[in-house]
Amino acid sequence: MDKRVVHITGEQSCKLLRLAREGKVVSVAPAPECAAQPLDSTMRHLTDLGAPSLLDALGVGPANPLEILVPSDKSRRWTQGIKTKTLTTRLPEGSFFELLPGSSKKESIQIPTDLRVLIESPSLSIVRRARVMEAFIANSKLTRHIAMLRLLEFADECCGSYSRCPSDPRSGKIIYDKPGKCTRLITPKELRSYIQELRGMKGIALARTVAQYAIDESGSPMESFFNHSLTLPPRFGGLSIATPLANKQLVMSDRIKPILKHKSLRPDLQWPKFHVLAEYLGDAEHSGKPSRVEDKRRMQDYATAHYTAFPLMFDDVRNVAAIRVTAQMIARELMKNGATNELYRIRRIMKGESFQEKQTQLVATLLPPVTRFE
Repeated sequence: MDKRVVHITGEQSCKLLRLAREGKVVSVAPAPECAAQPLDSTMRHLTDLGAPSLLDALGVGPANPLEILVPSDKSRRWTQGIKTKTLTTRLPEGSFFELLPGSSKKESIQIPTDLRVLIESPSLSIVRRARVMEAFIANSKLTRHIAMLRLLEFADECCGSYSRCPSDPRSGKIIYDKPGKCTRLITPKELRSYIQELRGMKGIALARTVAQYAIDESGSPMESFFNHSLTLPPRFGGLSIATPLANKQLVMSDRIKPILKHKSLRPDLQWPKFHVLAEYLGDAEHSGKPSRVEDKRRMQDYATAHYTAFPLMFDDVRNVAAIRVTAQMIARELMKNGATNELYRIRRIMKGESFQEKQTQLVATLLPPVTRFE
C-alpha cells in the first residue's frame, strides 16, 4: 500500500527546517521526489492528516491553515484547514526533504506510519521566496535591493552554522552550532548548482544573485551582516573589499603551530593573503572572566602567527558611521600588507550619494537586533 504524501510549503516549511537544525523536535533526510504530489482523496478535513503534534508545532488553526503544494490547478480542492498552492514545474534532485522524528522522546513530532511529510529544501525555499518577492517588486511594494538583502539573510542562515528561532526568526533566540561544527543543510556551491539546473520558475534571477553572495559557514547573524557590509558590491551597499574566509582554520606555517596555545584557530573573518583578521565579540558571550581569558589567549596566538587582529564589538558595527570607521581601519591594514590603494578606493565609494542610501538600507535590513549586556 502506497503511503500518503503531503508537501508543506511557505513559512511553515521554513519553520520545520529551523526545527530540524536543532534536531529535538524533527529531523530531515533528502527525499527523491522532483515534483509535487496530488493531495490524497481521503483528506476531507485537517484532522484526517493524523498528525496533531505536527499541526501544534506549526501553530495551524483557523487563521493559519496548513499550506500544501499540489502539482496543478486541477488537483486543488477545498479541504477544511488546508490551503493549497500549485507547483507545476518538474524540479531538480534535492528539492525536498522528508520530515522524520526528532531526537527527544518527549518533544518529537509523531508522524503516522502511512504518511510521508515533505518540506522544501533550503534551495527550493530560497527560489520560492524569491518568486514571492518578485511579485512584490512588480507591485512596487518592495525594492529589488531590499528583496535581495532579505533573501540573502535567509540564505546565509541556511549555509551557516546558526539557525534563527523557528517561531520568531527576527528577534528570537538563535541556535548556534558547537565550535568547529556546522550543521548547515546546504553550501553556497550546492545552492548555485541547484539554481543552475532550474527551468521555468519565476524568481530564478533574484535567487541566482543571492546565491552568488551567500556566505559559507558564517557563525552568526552579526558576522553575516558585518561580512556583507564590507564585501558586497557598492550597488548593494557594500564596500567590495576582498571576500574573507569565514570560520575557516587559520592559514599559517607549520613551524608556528607548536608554540600556539590553541590546536585550532578559526577566526570569524580572515584575509590570509594580507595576514589580517577580524572577530566579533558579543556582549553577553564574552562578558565573564573565562571568556576574557580565552579572548586574550586567542589574540596572543594571532600575534604569534603574524596576523593583525581586529576584535570588534557592537559599537564598531552599530550604524553606518561605525561601519565606515571600522572598514577604514581594516582597509588601511590590508593596504599596509599589499592591497593597492584599498583605503582610498573605499573612501571614494563612501562619498557617492547613491551609495550612502544603499549602505543605510543594508544596515537597516541586515543589522541584527542586539540586547546590550551591561
